[in-house]
Amino acid sequence: MVQLSTVQSATSFKGNITPTGIHYIEVTDPDSLEAQQALLMCRIIFGLGNEEVADLYQQLRDSQCLRPNKMHLVVAKHEGKAVGCVLFYHLAEVNMGFMDYIVVAPSYQRKGIGRSLYNAAIEILERDSQGIKGMLFEVHKVSQGLDKRKNFFLNIGAIPIDLSFYPLGKEVTHSGILVMFHPWGCFRMTWPNLVKVFDNLSAVLNH
Repeated sequence: MVQLSTVQSATSFKGNITPTGIHYIEVTDPDSLEAQQALLMCRIIFGLGNEEVADLYQQLRDSQCLRPNKMHLVVAKHEGKAVGCVLFYHLAEVNMGFMDYIVVAPSYQRKGIGRSLYNAAIEILERDSQGIKGMLFEVHKVSQGLDKRKNFFLNIGAIPIDLSFYPLGKEVTHSGILVMFHPWGCFRMTWPNLVKVFDNLSAVLNH
């Protein structure tokens, strides 16, 4: 179990602190140092533009307006600086998580931090809603580290979803995005379920 502390009021996950002394903070204030460091990491690792970073900031600031959906940010800290983060949503209509970004600084990789960030995301989703069905991921196709990201998601039990197989419309099927799904329990990603997921996700991201 990873124990969290919150920033704005500050929540730390201490039950599963890694041997390197990493602390996991659930961040609710987009203007906090932790949030700004996390967004900078996403910008650098994934090559995000100013508009994309501004959209993430806005979503975090207006998270309450997304209700019943919600955006979450967890930051891994070491010696006062952010060394990793995970940014994800609870999609209330389908009762599922969507992980937008998970990042660990290169010098802190292969220390279990990514897995602990993912565990923190699971704990938050299960804390806030019963019967969570799983986590959907977009595997960002930035060439640097792509194979590592694929292997990370495969190792936690995520399954690739071939969007070109589904009649979701050209905007989705020809988008080239790589999507994976980690089912929890007995949930199955059937065609009707996938349509509901993308409808819910589209409503959140285009808020």
